[in-house]
Amino acid sequence: ADEVVIDGAAYTGGPGTIELYDCSVINANYDIMNIRLENFFEGLWFEIAYKTGSMELIIKDLFNYREYWLQVRNSYDHFDLYEEQTDFDNFPTFDWGTIPTWVRHHKNINRIATWYDDDDYRPIARDHHISWFGLGNKQQVVDFQSKLKFFNENHTTLLYWNSEAYWGADVDGFDDSYLSGFYGTGNRPLYEYSNPKMREWWVNHVKDMVSQNSVDGVMMDNTLSPECDNQIPLKKSCLETTDKSMMIKRAAVESPDDALIIGNYLRQYYDRGNRFRMAYSDGSYFENQHHSPGNQPEHEAIIVSMQLAREAAWKKKIVLWTGSRRNCGCGWNHAKKRSDIPLECRLFNKVVEAPTELLRQDLNIALGEFLMIVEEFSYINFAISPDANCERWRWDAHAMELDEFHRPLGPPKGPPLKSGHWFSRHFEHVSVKVNIATEETQFIWN
Repeated sequence: ADEVVIDGAAYTGGPGTIELYDCSVINANYDIMNIRLENFFEGLWFEIAYKTGSMELIIKDLFNYREYWLQVRNSYDHFDLYEEQTDFDNFPTFDWGTIPTWVRHHKNINRIATWYDDDDYRPIARDHHISWFGLGNKQQVVDFQSKLKFFNENHTTLLYWNSEAYWGADVDGFDDSYLSGFYGTGNRPLYEYSNPKMREWWVNHVKDMVSQNSVDGVMMDNTLSPECDNQIPLKKSCLETTDKSMMIKRAAVESPDDALIIGNYLRQYYDRGNRFRMAYSDGSYFENQHHSPGNQPEHEAIIVSMQLAREAAWKKKIVLWTGSRRNCGCGWNHAKKRSDIPLECRLFNKVVEAPTELLRQDLNIALGEFLMIVEEFSYINFAISPDANCERWRWDAHAMELDEFHRPLGPPKGPPLKSGHWFSRHFEHVSVKVNIATEETQFIWN
């Protein structure tokens, strides 16, 4: 069928519904990839709906979440609106030449004999726009980031700093009284937020590290406020005034003006989406975008996550999108029996070489979703694990020998379009569609 191009150059109406076509050929069986949007102004969400003999374009505000599941629509509201980013002096490099990537990785200098070498530093710095690192004392982190800057002075370096659990790094001033006696993910000890000395130590470490020449900013992880989980209805006042929340905000607002402030903030059904934190942040890290409670409509989690990311990207915030949904670290390579390895990792661990075709299957899904949200300053991390203690292909997408990362991309020709579970979008060098229910994808590179 012929391509349908919808040109929004003269459209100024905002949210609404427009009948676009009166033709029985254009129906629910029409390939969404043959519909292309052009020249619409930013801040809108577009969906196609089919009726007998007609096609409608439904236009919504990106900050409107009121048609989703009860917990989403009742907790996301207009009071959590945040302003568009206006200062980009300290922002990462970005271009549309190829898929824009960032990388996360970790080795524990206290537990392993083999540290990073130039063959690690060089590709991190040259192949990716952004990376984070934080497992080490102050000098170890500064030296690590300085090495990256040596290979590429324009590479953006972030301190990884967890706001929930102590990872065991030898950080100056730490005291055992800063721990609660409870343990969280990975059996890591949790912080005691009621201790004001702990909060002061935590904030001061951020301020000190982002003041170092080789450290461009911070990525604060585990920023949710479980203290407010049982509050019905969930009030913004609770989220903003917990000891943990105030600690995170202090680290952001008290850091130097040229420090990048990014956090594990935007989550589709937690803490009102955590959108209130974006007022003092330069961007957000995204993970677990498909995760939802059992009573949320199926597949809605990824759709809301994509809208949260598009809203942030529209407002020129940094979006660090995580593409992989499996975590198959080096530890499973030492399993005595393959049956001891988690099912999702059995084809990725104890292997002689990288399972390229399996990686490509994962990438197609991840890339299809990412290309629906990408704007300037949006980046994707694709990895099987952040564990850098073994094969490089496991944590660095550019070591996977997947040609998708080397193909020309080009800027988008318009915004993404949704029809049921299908999303589609066109770029200068590729057209893509993805079904978030069946995980079918199609890429047409040109």
